[in-house]
Amino acid sequence: VRLGSTVTIKKIDDHHKEIGDEIVYTIVGSVEADPENGRISNECPLAVALLSKKVNDVVTVKVAKPYKVKIVDVKR
Repeated sequence: VRLGSTVTIKKIDDHHKEIGDEIVYTIVGSVEADPENGRISNECPLAVALLSKKVNDVVTVKVAKPYKVKIVDVKR
């Protein structure tokens, strides 16, 4: 995952069981960010957790109430 990547993720629980639907985000610079339309800033906690990772990696998003996501797909 890098700046400009379109990433499909799925939330998972502490036992690595998938929760909910897949979500697709494109990681962009802060000026281009538009979260309501799936474009997140490379500086937001989710993007920071995803950068430099690959498909099937599980990452922890470090926010007030941390959560985990699994990377399902990456398109450049």
